[in-house]
Amino acid sequence: MNSSNLTIERIFDVELEQVWRCWHDPNYIEKWYGSDPEGHVHSIDMDFRVGGLYRITFSDSDHAEHTSMGQHLVIDPYHTIQMTMEWTNEPGQVSMLNLDFIDLKGKTKMIFSQNGIPQSTIHNYGNGWRSTFDKIEKLLEELKKAE
Repeated sequence: MNSSNLTIERIFDVELEQVWRCWHDPNYIEKWYGSDPEGHVHSIDMDFRVGGLYRITFSDSDHAEHTSMGQHLVIDPYHTIQMTMEWTNEPGQVSMLNLDFIDLKGKTKMIFSQNGIPQSTIHNYGNGWRSTFDKIEKLLEELKKAE
């Protein structure tokens, strides 16, 4: 099976700590996980440490349920997260996620990459992650206004 890689860069208009928190705090994750703007997270099991496992179950607006899971391989606080990702409905098809965070003095650049995506679905993954990052941006804007 041929696989592809995806890289997306995004700048968020908030401090690095807020963007970092989106990737490990279940209270944040439940507000953005999944690409469907009307989707809903049902459960999050998160052991945010090197070697720790995660499992997130969510549904789309059409009520289709999805579960992703993986293991945290590298955690360099406020700099890098590397983890595996696998969908329960596609066992054995594991991809690697890498997130790099760059402090831009009041803004944060996030460089996201996913390696090992089936070539036939690379377009879907790209659209899905962009939509997901839109949800993160919306959450961060709401939190900034509430300060």
